[in-house]
Amino acid sequence: MSSKLKIRDTGIPVTDVLELISQGFTYERILFILKSLTYEDIFHAVKVAKEIAEVHLAFKFSSLEENISAISLSCKSPPTISKGI
Repeated sequence: MSSKLKIRDTGIPVTDVLELISQGFTYERILFILKSLTYEDIFHAVKVAKEIAEVHLAFKFSSLEENISAISLSCKSPPTISKGI
């Protein structure tokens, strides 16, 4: 069983539609190639990709902010140097 996101009950992976768009295919050409799709299916594929990208970027930057906070917290109190007397 594939874990790819598919469009409706067509079995066509969202990534296939996005690949065609990225190669410059017009929506009309995509509909000609993938006859079971509609314009709404293409719009939905792009919407899904946008939402995944937004979640990915939000997670990436929240992790980056957490790492920066952790580093800055560890740098607030410099290590003490003890002198051997």
